[in-house]
Amino acid sequence: MLDKFVEQLPPRQKEILLLNKEGGLTVEEIAQKLNISKRTVENHLFRAKSFLKKIITDEHLISLLFFWLFIR
Repeated sequence: MLDKFVEQLPPRQKEILLLNKEGGLTVEEIAQKLNISKRTVENHLFRAKSFLKKIITDEHLISLLFFWLFIR
């Protein structure tokens, strides 16, 4: 179900979130890989996580989000 929510993110937010969470890349590594600033990466991550938190809270699945963002 969480993958369905991630698919709803704008393409760049999705790409950066997946590089961070599934690829294990740091903000600095993502910035270098995509040739963008660290601040831009941080902004995309913040917006993506905020979106997921809101939609999952609305769906009463906050524990799933916690697991995916912080444990994985």
